[in-house]
Amino acid sequence: MARRHGDALLDAVLRAKALDERALPKIERKPRPQKDPGFDTRLEKVKEARNRIATELGLEPGVLGGRTTLEAVVRAKPANRTALEQVGELRRWQIAVLGDAFLEALR
Repeated sequence: MARRHGDALLDAVLRAKALDERALPKIERKPRPQKDPGFDTRLEKVKEARNRIATELGLEPGVLGGRTTLEAVVRAKPANRTALEQVGELRRWQIAVLGDAFLEALR
């Protein structure tokens, strides 16, 4: 990878470093939606499910899904796999690995 793209990557870094601060892109953060009653309780249950599976797989929990992803699942309140697939922050592999545990935690 470095041999194929290394020169282009270094060139891009040099061009970016030469830009004026005002020319750099701005990251716009959306405000978080309001939490509904029970949100924190559901979030803890989903987190516990993620952490349990991460331990079983020998992974750090954040590798399977970060807080933003877990919050999106909790806000969506999915009742089945089809509803989980509608959560834009979830990837197919996350649904395959965590989906059943998330649904169980939210019941």
